[in-house]
Amino acid sequence: MRSPLLAASLASLASALLGCPSEPVAEPPTPADDLPTPTSLRDEVDVFVGTGFAGIGIGSTFPGPSLPFGLARPGPDSHGETSTPAPMHCSGYSHGDPFITGFSHLHFNGMGVPDYGMIALMPAVGWDDSKRTEEGMRLRKDPATEAGAVGWYGVDMATDAGPVRVELTTGERAALHRVTFPSTDDAWLILDLSHTIPEVDFLGGELAPVDDSGQEWAGRGHLAGAYSRRHGGEEVYVRLRVDRVPTEFASWSVEDTGGLDDPGVALGARLRFDATSDPVVHAAVGISLVDADGALANLEADLPGFDFEATRAAAEAAWDTVFDTVEVGGGGAEERAIFASSLYHAFLMPSTLTDADGRYPSFSGEVRTADGWRFMSDMSLWDTYRTVHPLYDLLAPAAEEDMLRSLMDMYGDVGKVPRWPLGTGTTGGMIGDSAANVFAGAMTRGIGLDSVGAQAALDALEDTATQRDGQGTYFDLGYVAADMSGGSVSRTLEYAWNDAALAELADLAGDPRADAIRARSLHWRNHWDPDTAHLRARDSAGDFVEPWWPDVQLGDYVEGTAWQYLWMAPHDPDGYAELFGDHEAAVAKLTTFFRAGRAEIEESGQPSFPTAYYWHGNEPDIHASYMFSLLGRHDLTVQWSRWVEDALYGLGPTGLVGNDDGGTLGAFYVWSALGLYPVAGTDTYLLGAPRFEHATVWVQDHDLAIVAPGLEAAVAAADEGVVTVLRVEIDGAVVGPVITWDQLRDASELRFVVE
Repeated sequence: MRSPLLAASLASLASALLGCPSEPVAEPPTPADDLPTPTSLRDEVDVFVGTGFAGIGIGSTFPGPSLPFGLARPGPDSHGETSTPAPMHCSGYSHGDPFITGFSHLHFNGMGVPDYGMIALMPAVGWDDSKRTEEGMRLRKDPATEAGAVGWYGVDMATDAGPVRVELTTGERAALHRVTFPSTDDAWLILDLSHTIPEVDFLGGELAPVDDSGQEWAGRGHLAGAYSRRHGGEEVYVRLRVDRVPTEFASWSVEDTGGLDDPGVALGARLRFDATSDPVVHAAVGISLVDADGALANLEADLPGFDFEATRAAAEAAWDTVFDTVEVGGGGAEERAIFASSLYHAFLMPSTLTDADGRYPSFSGEVRTADGWRFMSDMSLWDTYRTVHPLYDLLAPAAEEDMLRSLMDMYGDVGKVPRWPLGTGTTGGMIGDSAANVFAGAMTRGIGLDSVGAQAALDALEDTATQRDGQGTYFDLGYVAADMSGGSVSRTLEYAWNDAALAELADLAGDPRADAIRARSLHWRNHWDPDTAHLRARDSAGDFVEPWWPDVQLGDYVEGTAWQYLWMAPHDPDGYAELFGDHEAAVAKLTTFFRAGRAEIEESGQPSFPTAYYWHGNEPDIHASYMFSLLGRHDLTVQWSRWVEDALYGLGPTGLVGNDDGGTLGAFYVWSALGLYPVAGTDTYLLGAPRFEHATVWVQDHDLAIVAPGLEAAVAAADEGVVTVLRVEIDGAVVGPVITWDQLRDASELRFVVE
């Protein structure tokens, strides 16, 4: 359902600014397009994109294997030569580190604070008690041997007897290690339950062999990271099984009792093997957040045997279900690899917490059973509502529905739809009611209407809105007052965009509150200062807060500047025309914003450093290049979105200019390279220009062809590679730079006619 607010904006833009007819224009017959055939992208993924950093542009991605939305994410945790700064190791790994300290089984993708990174397995040659510690256990990696692909990771590490090689693959809830030792009868596998990454604490646990053979172990560990400690940390259950009986084994703890309660204590086991005749040892690790029985059931379900290649092939097949939803034809090798890697990152999170038997750990602490759906957590929301969840609405509607059901389940337990649910609890991370945009975006596309219902979602989210930080002044004054709450401007802007989404839900539900909620979505205008043409903080008396600078990160702007937050109301394009005087004045200001940002980057030579102006490494202004289309200047969206793609994305460890944040940066590239971009929480898409001459995109239940004949030749001939898009057509009908879900839902072709 189209928002009346946006509907009026679209009509006015189409008639007053664009003059685009709503019916097909007569054109000479178009000859058959000689377009490249779309191909699968799985083999073009670079799993190391964003695993390193330049400046403070830290991608915080991890290179280990995973299934889409899997729980088990095994991968290397690394250590620097002398130190391991936490901001560079939020995923546990930084590509330039020389040492590996363990291969743990829980990781995030792109998170900005360190968490998870627990249940580690590590090889060793020879044993002494120093190997109970991270410093004694770590091994120096051989960078020339480190490699990875979808569903697989491998590296060699140095020991006194020669290199030991570790390879990883995984199922959804259990991981498989293939360890190749040098010829020795003193080969060891160390299971370290107390292993953590920086700023994550181990709070105790238990570990014991299942029988006298030492071939199988059951354990539990309790961790508390930067976010998970906000709800008491996570209990993680593990089941280890190796493919042959060890020649020797033992466990250890502070008192070698196996029962631990004190923070920071050690807990682990060591298994010895004779690798003189057979150098390869396989180890399977099942993980559960439910209980010990769940860890065993997950191990049995995912890894009934030790067939490494079959497990890897199954992981690849699981990813093919993602890569089969988007295929591209044409384009250069680098941009295809960036696109493939971006799509891959967008599907690493959230995490499936439901065990193989359907049981899951609810936020009340009760173990429940999900019948016909998956309970999912690890949703950053403030990041992912902008680009990631809208991508799921098209490509993975069943998974998106599971996420909606999961959020409603959490609401029933904690009394609000959570911000940043992580593991088995809510963290309250970041600001706003971002889930509102997720629900509205999905439900306007028909997702979750039967399983959740628009009215139930609206009621839950309106209940959550009454608990907003600073909500008293937001509702009473029409803005969050700076003397009542920190981040006042940012909070008002987030709430206003959230309210635009809630109004969409109210329309779907036929709820009489729709008009009142929609009026709240205009509250962002109350921060407007006509003298500076910026959005500024006000106190509860209505006065602008001093001192103020537009290019400095002040306390009233969360992780951004006034320049960056100026564009945070894409749900209200007419508001910009009203405040600036007309659309052209808003476009001029937006152009200054981008030119200044580009100049800062070019002068410093550091695209990974934040600027006072356009900064792609964080979320508040990530959509800004598409604001030009919203304001009627499609040509400038093409220019500046192309610049973002070309200047701020790359391959390899430094290929991202900021935290990937659960795939948020990755999903931006996917959208932009396809030539369209969502206004989250609404039915609206903004058009740019595709990077490929031919793409096929799965839109819920059918294929949509996105075609741009002659695109590559036009790019080659264009100034700075910016193509001129003469018009855009949906199934032959000319459309403006703003389209709706109703136009896209049943379309078979989106065509960009380029010069």
